[in-house]
Amino acid sequence: MLRFYYCKIRGDSLLKVKPGTILSFENFNESSQPIIVGIDPGTTTGIAILNLDGEIISTFSKRNFSKADIIEFISNFGRPIVIATDMNPPPETVEKLATSLPAKLFYPDSTLKRKEKSKLIRKLEVRPNRHEKDALAAAIYSYKRLKPIINKVEQKMKAYTKDEIRREVVKRIFRIKDISTIIKRNRKI
Repeated sequence: MLRFYYCKIRGDSLLKVKPGTILSFENFNESSQPIIVGIDPGTTTGIAILNLDGEIISTFSKRNFSKADIIEFISNFGRPIVIATDMNPPPETVEKLATSLPAKLFYPDSTLKRKEKSKLIRKLEVRPNRHEKDALAAAIYSYKRLKPIINKVEQKMKAYTKDEIRREVVKRIFRIKDISTIIKRNRKI
């Protein structure tokens, strides 16, 4: 099951909880918007980048795109929170990218068929090539699956100021004695 936790709590700190790790804080650049990235790996790699409103920020493809170049390209647009693929099982390249960035890996229950991909991007004004189309379909599919979670988080966040968010997070952390219990409870998202 996919989980992600993304909560800006004070200044330029970000509360980050990853499966199997302890809670940690890291610097967060205000201009680094959270993004959803679709990847179609291969000799020619396709990349599609969406914001959290599902708007296309970029589509791009390149032959012999190295992992370092892919990471650099993606990071120019924001901070990836999800790396998506249209394949199940996900290609090893996509798994490694998700781990490197670090972002949550998203893949469908079964590999998306050509018809499903075409339906996902049919009404868009962009005309991507085959690789960009697969990446874009993966990004849009993951966005549609994540949208209820994103909406729920945004609705809950509207009720709080930054200080209230920080207090609530701290309160919840210390209400439960074991950090791994917090992580286990949140795996159900």
